[in-house]
Amino acid sequence: MYVQVKSACGIKYVYVVESFRKSNGSISHRIVKSMGRYDDLIKDDPEALNKLKEDVKSCSTELRNKKVVDNIRTVQALSRSQMDDDCDFTAGFPRLNYANYVLRSIWRDIICLDYRISYLQKRYHKHITDASLADLLFNRVLETLVHFEETGKIWGVELALIADNYDPQQDLEVYNRYRRDLYLEINSIYNFLYKRIDEREESHHLAAHINTEFVFDNEWENPDHNGFDIDSISDEIVDKNLSRLIENLRHIFMLIINCKLSQIGKQIAEADILRAFLEAELIVEFSFGTPSCFVYTKANNGRYARVLNLIMQALDLKPLLNAQDRVELSKRFRAKFTDDSKVIPHKIYELLVNIEKPAILKS
Repeated sequence: MYVQVKSACGIKYVYVVESFRKSNGSISHRIVKSMGRYDDLIKDDPEALNKLKEDVKSCSTELRNKKVVDNIRTVQALSRSQMDDDCDFTAGFPRLNYANYVLRSIWRDIICLDYRISYLQKRYHKHITDASLADLLFNRVLETLVHFEETGKIWGVELALIADNYDPQQDLEVYNRYRRDLYLEINSIYNFLYKRIDEREESHHLAAHINTEFVFDNEWENPDHNGFDIDSISDEIVDKNLSRLIENLRHIFMLIINCKLSQIGKQIAEADILRAFLEAELIVEFSFGTPSCFVYTKANNGRYARVLNLIMQALDLKPLLNAQDRVELSKRFRAKFTDDSKVIPHKIYELLVNIEKPAILKS
């Protein structure tokens, strides 16, 4: 949006204008709000026009999102007229938990295990072509931080992870298939972690809490990838060492979050942090009247939403707006969501786009 000054019959008028794309693909413009005569606007403050331009520039996203939400609310009101009075209309829209994107910023940008484990897979585990070892390990850590089962929602229908086709049961089956490959890389993962942590400013806080005395069980020592018989290791040893790795990674995540919070002068209890992750949900709303018009609205705006905003701020992420479209979501997550199908997991997206229009909207 922008501010435009137009003249009519020698009198200047001020408007707030926005650009939009027509159904034929061409760009057009429309007036969002008329501010009246220019001379009236600057009568009490000569800088009023410049201030208006700054205000429009800073809040254009919020205004645009509010307009989208208002449009969808109108459609919902029409649909609600066909429903029972006691029906919770928002229950018809699925929710996306976005704690995974917040935590991935640590995984990807701070401890860099996404890069390291992907490298190890390409070099030593080329037989794995249907899964990412980095994602499998990250999801196990995520499950220790966000207990999705506590929501009581049906996975893949009422709840999912944002921009991720993760399914708890299927993902665990794939993890069990390749957990021995991950086991081979435990030493490499720890060594890489120690180096990464040592390079960071907060290393003196982290190093004291990380189990640097980690060693493998006595049954074997320092395996390499040449001729080592991984099948000779018992399931008990594999699972015990991987569980220890996952627990240590969970501990590192929490330490990094607390260190980052302390750098902005905040201290938050672990229970509140975990609750904030659990309640980090966006309601996916779909406008029947405008094809492919999705808006992502915060499901919760109370205490734990404020906690999550602080965590995102501490991790140099922009807290989410109360409502945003795909473009704004991309900016705040530093992601490239080229289409809403990239934001919404495949199973839920198919359910949404195949929803039949309410009869009241059919012509």
